[in-house]
Amino acid sequence: MRAFLYLVGTVAVFLVLLAGIGYLVNMTKTDGPTVVLYDQYDNPSWFGTASHLLQDDVDKPMEAADDFIVPEGEVWTINQVEAAGLYVNGEGPATSVNITFYEDLDAQPSRTLFMEKNITYTLASAPSIVQFTPEVGATPTPIPYPDMASGSLLVNIDPVTLGPGAYWLSVQANIYLYHGGQWAWLSRIVTSNRQALWRGPITQCRGWDSAETCLGYVYAKDQVFRLHGTRAREKPLADETATALTALPTATPRAQSTETTDASNPIPETAEISPTPTTPFPIEEATIQPPVNEPTEAAIPPPDETQTVAVPHEAIGLPSPRQFPLSITTAEPMLTTEIP
Repeated sequence: MRAFLYLVGTVAVFLVLLAGIGYLVNMTKTDGPTVVLYDQYDNPSWFGTASHLLQDDVDKPMEAADDFIVPEGEVWTINQVEAAGLYVNGEGPATSVNITFYEDLDAQPSRTLFMEKNITYTLASAPSIVQFTPEVGATPTPIPYPDMASGSLLVNIDPVTLGPGAYWLSVQANIYLYHGGQWAWLSRIVTSNRQALWRGPITQCRGWDSAETCLGYVYAKDQVFRLHGTRAREKPLADETATALTALPTATPRAQSTETTDASNPIPETAEISPTPTTPFPIEEATIQPPVNEPTEAAIPPPDETQTVAVPHEAIGLPSPRQFPLSITTAEPMLTTEIP
């Protein structure tokens, strides 16, 4: 019995230490003081949209996403996400949280820009919520809603930097259905930017669609969340170009030589000589005339004798008139002509 109690105590101490280490790691992810970059913690409704990954039924994930816009001229570095929520069909708690940022394409989440899974969290502040329970023929009466503090999550993430544009945030709790129930991301009754979207194990909603269409939630317009981090000014392209040009090395002007020239050598030793551009020799254009097929008159010498005759240049296709020695040797029955 003592051994069993010792084992239980050891396991409990180990779990406490592990949780403490996770908490400290989560806290160290924040880099300096942060500010609220984006805030949708207003106009909450009295219900939420299921957004969880059931650890005992992983084949039925449910995911909600809401959009936000980084203004022109700004760059956000987000390191903390705050999401209001509540537990249904149980009291929780979630074991961890998954955070995803999506790129916007055609008013829907598209390419995944950032994803971090199984993140430890702390409890966030809950918004002021009232639940309206209208009766037939009666004016709706506000009724205090149960405490939402246990289901609102404050999650520190690895910094993600986003430039101007539209993006989508997904907050998904990891939870055991048969021990903690389900986690629902609190919905708003108004819409900022675009209406929140949802997808889950429903045939018509395996792709992104509104929770109102998929789940019949009339007031599921948006989700309640805040983004924390740092804000910087986006550098205009002109500034970046100027910075790049400033970083370029500057040319050092060549020092002018002060040495005197020798009378026998008019060029100083340190002078830089530039090559003189050369002009190609002019080429006289000439039209080559085809050979004239007229016979050349020449006296045929007797056999074994040589005679030099003048041959017109047109007869052999030369561009200008010249005298060429023409050696003609006669023999029977052929005539051989050689032009050196």
